[in-house]
Amino acid sequence: MSRMSGYDYVIIGKGLVGAAAARYLSKEAKVAIIGPDEPTDFHQSQIFASHYDQARVQRIIGKDIHWTRLNQDAINAYAALEKESGIRFHENMGCLYVNPHGVDAYLKAAPNQATQIGTNPVFYSSEKEINQQFPFLTFPEGTVGMLEEGPAGLINPRKLLQAQLTVAKSNGVTTINEVAVSLKKAGGVFTIVTNKGTTIHAGQVIIATGSYQNFSGLLEQPVAMRSKTESVILIEWDTKDPNTSKIPSILYELVHPEIEAIYVLPPVQYPDGKTYIKIGANVSEDEWFESKEEIAKWFQSGPSTTLSQKLFKGLKYILPSLPENSNYQSKPCVVSYTKHGRPYIGEYCIEGIIIAGGCNGYSAMCSDSIGKLGAFFAQNRSFPEPYEAAAFKIEYPD
Repeated sequence: MSRMSGYDYVIIGKGLVGAAAARYLSKEAKVAIIGPDEPTDFHQSQIFASHYDQARVQRIIGKDIHWTRLNQDAINAYAALEKESGIRFHENMGCLYVNPHGVDAYLKAAPNQATQIGTNPVFYSSEKEINQQFPFLTFPEGTVGMLEEGPAGLINPRKLLQAQLTVAKSNGVTTINEVAVSLKKAGGVFTIVTNKGTTIHAGQVIIATGSYQNFSGLLEQPVAMRSKTESVILIEWDTKDPNTSKIPSILYELVHPEIEAIYVLPPVQYPDGKTYIKIGANVSEDEWFESKEEIAKWFQSGPSTTLSQKLFKGLKYILPSLPENSNYQSKPCVVSYTKHGRPYIGEYCIEGIIIAGGCNGYSAMCSDSIGKLGAFFAQNRSFPEPYEAAAFKIEYPD
C-alpha cells in the first residue's frame, strides 16, 4: 500500500473526458488522474472503454446548439493540442449526414445553427444530388442530407487521449494506472483508494468514468443514466481503391426495426498495419447493462457472428462496391444515455464531487470541450459564456 500527498484535484477516469479535464486543470493546480491503460488482454481486465479505436466521427453541427458549441470549441482547440503534444489525431475529410426518410428535426435546425456559428454546410434535397457528389455511395429515393466539409471529418481517439495525457504529464499531472474502488470525504478532504491499495487525498474530485458512473461503487446516489451495447465491425479495405481518399465520415439516420442510426468511418490504418473501413449502428440485439460485470462480459465476448453479418450488409447497401468476400472483424463498444440527452457536467449531491460524463454517443468528437467545462466548473462553480448550466444539469432517478 502506498500513500500519495494531497492534490487540489483528483480525476477518476482516464478516458478522453478525464484526460482533457486533467490537462486544463494542470495549468493552475496540482492534479492526479486515476484509471487503467487500455488492456492488452480483455480477458484479464474488468474495466473497459470505447476509445480503443483509430477513428471516431467529427462533425460540427450537433443535435442542438449546446452540442454544436461543444463540437466547435473542441475543433478550435485541436491545432494547438496537436502542436504542443506533437501528436496528430484530427483529419478533416468532411462529414456527410443523410436521412432516407426525408427532412428531420436535425436538418430543419441545422441552417440556423450554422448561421450562429458561422459555418456553411452543403445541403442536398435529393438522393440524386448526393450520389452526384459521391457516385460510389448509394442511397434510396427520398434521401436528403448535409455535408460539412473540413474541419469536420474524424479524430483518432487513441491518439487524442495520448495527446491529452502527454501535455498533462508535461504540466506535472500524476497518472495512476489503477482503478479507484473507494471514495470517502472527511473534514473537507477526499480520500480515494485504488484496487492496488494506493491512497490519494484531494480537495476536489472529478468523476469521468463514462459508462461506469453508476457501476463504479464510488457514488452514493446513482445518476439518471443508462448504458447499452454498441456493435462495430472493421472491414479490410483495399488502399488501391480509387475512392479511398474520397469517403467522408457518414451519419446515416436510417430508422429500421433491425438496424438504425448507422455511422461509417473512412478507411484508416490500424495498429496491425492493415486499413479498415468501419461501420457501427444501433441494432435490435442491443442490451442494457445493469452492472460493471455485464460490461466486462460484453467486451470479452463481443458481437455475435449474425450481428456482424448484419452490419456488413448495412455497409454494403451504402457502399455497393464493397467486395462480398471482404474480411472483417467485430468490436464491442458501449454508449451511455442521460435523461436530457446531453452530458452531465456539474456538482454532484456531495459538495466537492464534480461529474463530467454521460455523453450519449457523442463524447469523442467533443471530449476536449466536455473536459474543459468540467475543469472550469470545478474551479469556478459556473460555466463560461455562452454555455448554460441548465443544459448540463445532473439528474437523478425518479
